[in-house]
Amino acid sequence: MPNPDKDTTTKPSVYPVQFTYTDGKPCDSVYVYLDIPGDNQFKLENKWKTDTKGNIKGKLVPKTDYNFYLSSTERSKSWLESNIKEEDCTKIKTEVSGKKIVVKLPKVVYKELKVLSLAFTSDHGKLKDYADDWQNKGDRFPQPEWKAEHSHPISHTMDKNVEIEIELEAGPENAPNKKARLVGKGPGDHLSFEGDIDLVPGKSKHKLTAKGKLAKKIDDLKDLAIEWKLTPTGDDELDGKKTEGHRVFVTVDDPADGHGTREDGITLKRMEQAVKWVKEANTLDPHAIVNKLMKKYKYYVLYPSEKVPKKFNHPSYFNDIGGAWPMVDYRDEYGECQAIVRIVRAHLWQVGVPGDANIYVVWSEPKGDDDAETKEGDWEKNSNAGLNVRKWVDSKTWAACLVDGEVEEGKVYPPSHSPMPGGGSSPGLNRYEACLRFAHNGVTKYYGGGAGVFNDKDEVILAFWALIWVSWESTGGYKVEKIVKKYAQH
Repeated sequence: MPNPDKDTTTKPSVYPVQFTYTDGKPCDSVYVYLDIPGDNQFKLENKWKTDTKGNIKGKLVPKTDYNFYLSSTERSKSWLESNIKEEDCTKIKTEVSGKKIVVKLPKVVYKELKVLSLAFTSDHGKLKDYADDWQNKGDRFPQPEWKAEHSHPISHTMDKNVEIEIELEAGPENAPNKKARLVGKGPGDHLSFEGDIDLVPGKSKHKLTAKGKLAKKIDDLKDLAIEWKLTPTGDDELDGKKTEGHRVFVTVDDPADGHGTREDGITLKRMEQAVKWVKEANTLDPHAIVNKLMKKYKYYVLYPSEKVPKKFNHPSYFNDIGGAWPMVDYRDEYGECQAIVRIVRAHLWQVGVPGDANIYVVWSEPKGDDDAETKEGDWEKNSNAGLNVRKWVDSKTWAACLVDGEVEEGKVYPPSHSPMPGGGSSPGLNRYEACLRFAHNGVTKYYGGGAGVFNDKDEVILAFWALIWVSWESTGGYKVEKIVKKYAQH
């Protein structure tokens, strides 16, 4: 059946109609070619019309081989030139009233429904399919997130409505276009959907918005299911079964990425971890979240632990296989103050906690023989920021250091944080105290890695016992040559 305006692989529904006049004599057989897709408004080649109930009314002039068709769009007359076998057609009963012929089409109802896919269009679209280790690997989970063979997790901002695009397949194929009510019942309004759609036979996609917003809290919603029902106008309700296995990581906001740090990257393993710890904080106040996360690491260390694999480069965690993220697995071994700051900031970025989070270092330098000047710097803009002052005294190199424990002038100590004779460990020598300088809503605080919370650099420096001059011993230890300045809290 040639049809220049229509895909010829799709056959129209064809019905033979036998018209009978009041004298009882049948007219010639009439084949009705019915094309239903589109806007469901029939247009007849011979200018017949449909009434509001869908009945087709018009005048028929008896004529041998009088063929006509119904279509939602105009067709060329060549489309009528066909040979339709009667056994391939379905009869339609007709009623006759005077000279008007009324053709009543048989009602075709929707009986088949299948949910083919579900795409979460309001998802952040950043989550990578990688959970083997802490590295930033894997491809982003593709859309649609749900199909019969898989269900991918998503991340979504809290206190917002989830938006989806659902793909349906409905039938039979000769069912008419019509309005329908689509309902998806989830575990709550935050994942329940309802709306009127334009239903067509075959495959179709529809956009819906959840009836309610996600709760205003960080969460990991697992094993969610949505039960789908469809009610076409005038037809019975159809069961689309359930889409199951949905998982939603609810974040504060859009996860932050692209900073060029070792901790960059939104992966499944990292998202699971970040949501877990931030959820445990049980607050949405950004400063309170930072404070709670910092308390996961009460101390900093300067000496490597044999319990941490060398590939992670403990305690600095300067590596290209996850940066500071492996600190989660070796929490009891702590790390340098800058490493603690990095792992905390990584959690903030992963779940979109608002605020400016920068790594600042605070130190002091000798000012004369018995005084010091406190300084600070953005560590990522200047990686050399920190205490780096030396001088020659009696053919020996003296280095200025910040010590985190009590020392005595003239005494020799083992290397930083190493075992002392009689128990305990030696005071640690530092170039700086690394802090997360966090600003939000007009409030700026310095969160020292394993050292506490401070309002400014002058408070941060009090984390140290003193600024001292040391010389180096051949054993690797150090000798306290002079105490430049002790700090007030000590």
